[in-house]
Amino acid sequence: MTFRSFTIILIFKILLFSAIGLKAQQQSGEYEKIILRAEQYFDQKNYKQARIEYENAIRINPESSYPKLKLNQIRELSPDPDEGRRYNSFITEANRLMGLREYTKAREQYFWANVIKPEESLPVQKIKEIDATLVELSRKKELYNRSIKTADSLFKLELFQDAQTEYLYASGLLPDEPYARNKINEINSRFDQARKQQSNYEKHIENADQLYMLQDYEAALQAYNEAIKIKPDERYPQNMIERITSMGAEQRSLETVYGQVIENADRLFNEADYDASRTGYEHALRLKPKETYPTERIAEIERRIEDLAKSEADYISILENALRHYEKQEYAKALTQYRNAEKIKALDSESSRIVHEITGIVEAEKKYNQALADADNAFNSGNYQMAIEKYTQVLDMKPENTYPAEQIAKINEILANLADQEKAFN
Repeated sequence: MTFRSFTIILIFKILLFSAIGLKAQQQSGEYEKIILRAEQYFDQKNYKQARIEYENAIRINPESSYPKLKLNQIRELSPDPDEGRRYNSFITEANRLMGLREYTKAREQYFWANVIKPEESLPVQKIKEIDATLVELSRKKELYNRSIKTADSLFKLELFQDAQTEYLYASGLLPDEPYARNKINEINSRFDQARKQQSNYEKHIENADQLYMLQDYEAALQAYNEAIKIKPDERYPQNMIERITSMGAEQRSLETVYGQVIENADRLFNEADYDASRTGYEHALRLKPKETYPTERIAEIERRIEDLAKSEADYISILENALRHYEKQEYAKALTQYRNAEKIKALDSESSRIVHEITGIVEAEKKYNQALADADNAFNSGNYQMAIEKYTQVLDMKPENTYPAEQIAKINEILANLADQEKAFN
């Protein structure tokens, strides 16, 4: 190395350390070696190799401004024909990484795009955006960690609803983090399991209560025991079991229970509560399978339900016909059908409204026809002034009907002719 080269390198080192301060002095020896090689290539006008070394230096110390300054000098002295392609390649890769939300990697690509073309504003703008995003992500990460910690504590205390609220908040902060989503799913699974357990328990209780009301105590006792297997800590089924077992033997005897079940089923039958009464008769049959009375009553229930179903089908069919006539403005036919439906059972609110509407329309039509007949009678009897008044009233009822107006015009023509004849006679 010549004295001149050594002096230039020494000057560059002094400038380097003064430019980038203490931090640059703390960089590895590798960084200094690269800078020295780059300076040598630069001094030898081997700009291509110098460019490579300065870029290597930036990779070691991206914050250093000196290699960037030298790269700008090289661009002026020896433009890189591959510069545009390299720039576009970095931008394309950076945009792809942005789409994947890999912000740190994307920033590095924009950084190198900026190194290659410092005059381009896009990389600088994108770097600023990414820096702001990373700051925001850091803030959210801190809130996320705090929320997860709270949620985990609530979860351990089995306060699952409160824990889920915290996990939802955390997931909203960082949707890509799987932990919060997994815990939310786990809690939902627990809720589903609890709902199924509660539903199963309630079905057993409902069945047991019905059996108890039907005084089928032995079956009720079994049903309450099944409910306890599902939820052992529930007091209600235990209380009912104690109540049943405390009954005397006579009170729980087959004949006594059978008689009470039949009495209750008969009462429900007379109230037309056929489903409940059928259940009662079925229980009576389980108690005494050879008894014919419950079987006869069940058959009667089936017949009545079938009749009710047929009546309901007829009712619906009549209402459908009535509605079709109503929509066609065949009001008289529609009203007849609605009256027929009323004979089966009371009309629903919408059908009642339509009947009220049709009644008003029919009444208005009746008044219109009567007024029109009165006007025609006055006209035919030669009482033209009265006819004009009547036709005017009719016209007010239905302005779209041209007949009254035509009749009024005809009367005015007749009156005019009569006036002309009287004038000629006088």
